[in-house]
Amino acid sequence: MKKVIIYRSTMLPLSETFILSQASALKGWTPVLLGLRKPNRGLDTKNLQTIISENLLSRYIDPLLFWLKLPISRVRRSILNINPDIIHIHFGTDAVDIWPTIENLNIPTIITLHGFDIRTHKEWWKSGRNGLRRKSYPERLINMANSDNVQFLAVSDSIRHRAIEFGIPKNKIRTSYLGIDEQYFRPNTSDKSQEQSILFVGRFVEKKAPIILLKAFKTVAQKLPNTRLVMIGDGPLKSKAQNIANTFSLPVSFLGACDQKEVLKNLQRSSIFCLPSITAESGDAEGLPISILEAQACAVDVVTSAKGAEETDSIISRTVVFPEGDEEALADALIELLRNPIRNSSISSESNNLPESFYIKNSAKNLENIYNQNYQNNG
Repeated sequence: MKKVIIYRSTMLPLSETFILSQASALKGWTPVLLGLRKPNRGLDTKNLQTIISENLLSRYIDPLLFWLKLPISRVRRSILNINPDIIHIHFGTDAVDIWPTIENLNIPTIITLHGFDIRTHKEWWKSGRNGLRRKSYPERLINMANSDNVQFLAVSDSIRHRAIEFGIPKNKIRTSYLGIDEQYFRPNTSDKSQEQSILFVGRFVEKKAPIILLKAFKTVAQKLPNTRLVMIGDGPLKSKAQNIANTFSLPVSFLGACDQKEVLKNLQRSSIFCLPSITAESGDAEGLPISILEAQACAVDVVTSAKGAEETDSIISRTVVFPEGDEEALADALIELLRNPIRNSSISSESNNLPESFYIKNSAKNLENIYNQNYQNNG
């Protein structure tokens, strides 16, 4: 069976279940996970062959090699030992870092663009505000795209359009949805709490807009005092969010970073899933968030301002979309939906609401077709 290396520099953070799920769903290809390090708390990858190419000095040497655009010899040896037919890299930033290591190996390479790696303005990268060694990121990414061995995937149509604007040739990129496990993310009516609750899952960063949600929730809590907000995730804005909740005595539970099992449990108990995303100052914005698909699969109503939520009629018909950054509109949408849930109307039901194009088995099959095409073209 043909082999694909699935590369991520950190293998794998709790928030990147989509990479593990996609790899696990492959049937016609054997995935080998390759990373430079493990996170302090990460996903369990023991069911797949996983290679962490790390030594005592790598955390200090690797950034220097990235800066100098030099290959990492131990990673190159690992790749040659695996002898893959395809290398699949997640995130453009990881791709430009590892490119000097794989450029001359003549192995077909696929790069999945997820969001910040292509939506962030070129000027932001060039200014050094994402780190000095990232200043040349736009040029390096576009140079990679000129290689005959490289193709790109976008997790949504909006990401694909943005990539073309960024400079990726149109014939070099296609949309490939990540998909979710519809057998795992399912409605569970027996576990519904009697208390109305709103769930937020995401990093506490500007793009995810947790502060906007908290300010809107202040109005919700005043009008519907039995409603609770549950926030899953960590990040630099978490302390500010906790201070707001404490200052106004809001009924908010901060659960920190959670594994997929805990996310599912809270999702199935929730009345609404809320993703109040905005376009960050850097230009970074959502693609098509996996969390929205998970909520849809669990028949949980969604309120969001994420750009990618508008990609398909099948998703937007089950979702309330409000203008990003509009706290008043967000509060109104939450209150209206708590009083008149979509899932109790003819639009939705207690069955799986996810369009089949987003089933993990279908997205994995599509990905394998892409692998086969690239493998054959290289041959």
